[in-house]
Amino acid sequence: AAASMKSCFVQFGCDCLSMMKASPAILSQFKPDLTLYLDIEPKLGLERAARRGELDRIENQEIAFFNRTRATFLEFADADDSIKIVDASQTMAEVHKDIIALLQELSW
Repeated sequence: AAASMKSCFVQFGCDCLSMMKASPAILSQFKPDLTLYLDIEPKLGLERAARRGELDRIENQEIAFFNRTRATFLEFADADDSIKIVDASQTMAEVHKDIIALLQELSW
């Protein structure tokens, strides 16, 4: 679901929330048991991406695009108990630790 959510937002922007909400009817029993959403404030995420190297086509969008997309992802996660939010503003080691703790908490 994470990949399909990302593809949806990248291709169509935040207007696809209603399409994502309709996905259970479309996908039937193919809903994932768990989706991890690594959440980060867009400005910080873009700063990290810039340190990595040249920004790609999506990363070159206006900050408003990322703010809208993040808000929509958070709204979608709030409406679906199978989507767990992980604070990705932390170091990679801390994010990893949080993911492991979450998986253990969920008995995965």
